[in-house]
Amino acid sequence: TPTEKKYHINEQEVLAAVWAIRKYRMFLQDAPFRLFTDNRALLWLKRYQDERAKLTRWALMLQGYQFSVTHVPGTRNEFPDFLSRNPDQTPEDDQPTSDPNQYPTLNAIQERTVYEEIVEAQRTDESCQLDKARLQRLQREEPVDAEERRIKEEYALVDGCIWRRNPDALLLLYVPRPLRRRILEEYHDSPHAAHPGRDETLLAIQRRYWWPKLVRDVTDWVKSCTICAAVKIGPPQAKAPLRPRTPTEPWQVVSLDVLGPYEEAPRQSRYVVVLMDTFTRWVEVKPVATTRAKELVTFMEEVFARYGYPASIITDAARLYQS
Repeated sequence: TPTEKKYHINEQEVLAAVWAIRKYRMFLQDAPFRLFTDNRALLWLKRYQDERAKLTRWALMLQGYQFSVTHVPGTRNEFPDFLSRNPDQTPEDDQPTSDPNQYPTLNAIQERTVYEEIVEAQRTDESCQLDKARLQRLQREEPVDAEERRIKEEYALVDGCIWRRNPDALLLLYVPRPLRRRILEEYHDSPHAAHPGRDETLLAIQRRYWWPKLVRDVTDWVKSCTICAAVKIGPPQAKAPLRPRTPTEPWQVVSLDVLGPYEEAPRQSRYVVVLMDTFTRWVEVKPVATTRAKELVTFMEEVFARYGYPASIITDAARLYQS
C-alpha cells in the first residue's frame, strides 16, 4: 500500500516476515520453525516491548507461533536475495561497454559491498575498538552513571559491529569516519540517487546508517554540490545556442515529452507520454489521464525497471517537469 511504501526499511523487513508467516499459517501454527533473514535488526522481533502500536501488534501476533530468528549474511542468502532482484536482460553475446557502471540499477548488491566495507572499517578503526570494548563491558556489568545507562540504551553490539537504536527501536549501523564520504556520495552523487535534496538524502541515509553530526554533514554536502548548484532554478539568464547531442551507444540519452490533450479520447487516455532512445529510436508510449508529476514518475519507473537508468534525459521547458 502507499502507506507501507513509506515504512522504514527495517519495518518493511518485519512486514515481509509477518506477511509470509500469516500466508503460511496453516503449516506453521502447530510446528516450531526458524526464520532466516539477512537483516540483523529482525533479531529483536519476538522480544519487542514498546508503546508503538504498529510494532507491538506485529510482535503480539507473532507470539502465537513457535519460532526462532537466525541471521544469515546476504552473501549466503542467495535464493531469497535472487528472487528480490530485477532480471538481467543483457544478451549473452553482448559486448561490454567501456564503462561497466553505465547502467546502474536499484538492487542490493551495492549495499552488500558498503556493509562489508563498514564492518572492515569498524574492525580497524581505533575509536571503534574503544567503543566496542566499552559496550562489551556494559553487556556484562551494570552502568555506573547516567552516561553509561544512556550508552547501554542507545547502542548495541551485534556480531561484533556497533549499531545505534533509533526512536523506533530499530538498529542503524554506525559508520566510521573514513567511510562517511563514501555513504554521502552513494546516497547523493551516484546516478541512481540523482542528487536529491537535503531532506531526501538525510532520510535515505537514516534508514540504514548513523554517525555523530549526520544532519550537519548531509546539509554541508548538499550545499557544496556543484551539480545541484548549477541546475537550481534561479533568475533567468542568457542561454547558449542549442547544439545537437550525438549519443554513442543505446540508452545514453533519452527524450521525454507529453502529447495532448485529446478531447475525443476516453478520460483515462487524454494524454500520451512518449520516451525515445535517441540512439536506436526505440520508443516507449503510455496513455495517461493527466500530466501530473505522479503519472510521469510512474511511467519512467516502469521503463527504467526494464532497461536501467539512462545517462541523461532531454525534455522541453514545460512547468510539469520542474516538479
